Amino acid sequence: MNNIKNLNYPAQLWLGDSDSLELSLIEHLRKNFCLNENNIICDINNNLNNVCLECAKFLNNNILTNHENILYINPEKSYTQDVIQPILDKISLNLNNNIKFYFILNKIDYLSLHCANMLLKSIEEPPEGYKFILLAQRLYQVLPTIRSRCLVSYKYSKNNNLNLNNNILSLYKVFIDLDSFSNNNINNIINSFSKLSLSDLDGILLLDKLILYWGNLYKKNINSLNNNLDLIKINKIINILNNKLLSPPYRANQKVFWRNLYLNFANL
Repeated sequence: MNNIKNLNYPAQLWLGDSDSLELSLIEHLRKNFCLNENNIICDINNNLNNVCLECAKFLNNNILTNHENILYINPEKSYTQDVIQPILDKISLNLNNNIKFYFILNKIDYLSLHCANMLLKSIEEPPEGYKFILLAQRLYQVLPTIRSRCLVSYKYSKNNNLNLNNNILSLYKVFIDLDSFSNNNINNIINSFSKLSLSDLDGILLLDKLILYWGNLYKKNINSLNNNLDLIKINKIINILNNKLLSPPYRANQKVFWRNLYLNFANL
């Protein structure tokens, strides 16, 4: 038996490589469908004799497409109105008490603005019992209107985890600390960019993390910041980061990209 970590947000956006997303998704769904009480889930690895009916279903490799309370959408090319319509048809129906139904939308970065507008109300305020889990590999490729309505989580494998990479983590700390942009620090930090060595994935993960950090800080403090100038500065930082999404960093331009971004921040 394992303890359950309950997440009751109606819409979640998960980011990661395809293998990590699938493993996390299966585990999350099994925890939420498990029939055992006291926040304990069945141990399907060591004790199949005591597995509940719901957990037994997850022994099926095709559970995402076969479960009666999951609608899994995985478009080959892009989302269209025909792809979205089954969601709208299902969510128009009321669920019985204590019934959960999950909409799993893979490749949500393929979502067009038109299709996103069709889904916004459902994602933001789904009827009782309905949940959305949206999957993508990169945050910057997901429409801002979708990002802003979801709890964002990273599901990258440990090898790609930003928190385990000290080189990226130290750079991340520079860009979330407003004091690092004081005149006393600028020259030393700018010089440090000449030694920077990041992969394409490192750069994109770092940019994703910064957008998430500053966006959450703005939403958290919009009604509580004592100094309105801080709120204005945070909003300007968010605008700078969103503009950088139009041309994200890649290996050959990492040094120039992060140096210029730092100067953009310092000049606010």
